Amino acid sequence: GYNGSAWYRFSFTGSADLAGKNLALHLGFIDDVDEVWFNGVKIGTSGNFPPDYRSAYNAYRIYYLPASLVNFTSKNTIAVRVYDAQLEGGIMSGDPGIYENETYITPDIDLEGNWKFIPGDSSVFMGDIVNDSAWKEVIVPSYLENQGFSQFEGYGWYRLSFDHKKIDLKSQLLLLLGKIDDFDEVYLNGRLIGKTGNMKDAKVEYIQSEEWMQNRVYTIPAGLIRTDRPNILAVRIFDAFQQGGIYSGPIGIIKKDRYDAFIRKAYNKDE
Repeated sequence: GYNGSAWYRFSFTGSADLAGKNLALHLGFIDDVDEVWFNGVKIGTSGNFPPDYRSAYNAYRIYYLPASLVNFTSKNTIAVRVYDAQLEGGIMSGDPGIYENETYITPDIDLEGNWKFIPGDSSVFMGDIVNDSAWKEVIVPSYLENQGFSQFEGYGWYRLSFDHKKIDLKSQLLLLLGKIDDFDEVYLNGRLIGKTGNMKDAKVEYIQSEEWMQNRVYTIPAGLIRTDRPNILAVRIFDAFQQGGIYSGPIGIIKKDRYDAFIRKAYNKDE
């Protein structure tokens, strides 16, 4: 008969076999709302906690797990905060565990995790100097509706600051932004480097659109990544209805030759 908030915790010793693989934490179906931490870092949320309550009881939870968070030879701890409104509650069904996604390439520079987001639209947001301290922190990739934006539709902006560590600037680089619902324009250090969908007439174009299912892969122009100060990635999105945002990975920067080899291998496997 319990309704309300509660916590789950689980600890395990890592395995060296997980190193270098793309990992995801599967938690199955949770009734009604959850927030998930891995070794103290928030990696996902579904539904909205009160007072803006919204259930996600029918969503199968899969949260991307950055390898940088995993202790491969020592203790790891998963903590799950849940909220149940009525009837049954908690982690209800599924096969919880850590799984490898063999069809998901790991970028050379992982950009998954905490980004900034604001609903609305302004050309100012593409630039370097923007005060985003009041923007909400969100997890990428994850639907916006699972992170407090239950009524979101229309335009919005993501922003992320990152440095150039471990980036081989002599190689041709690609930006991977996974899948975005529905349209997007992507700016790196104030310069447009790619777009999917017609943002100018987004509501009209959406009627026949399947862009929300496309993987975003954008070429980074040579010399655009800075080495003397952080780089700014700004993503303008448009969501027509229902769920929206950067909802699936991979998210990061990768050498073009690595990506091309991965695609060739995947294509040959399909054949």
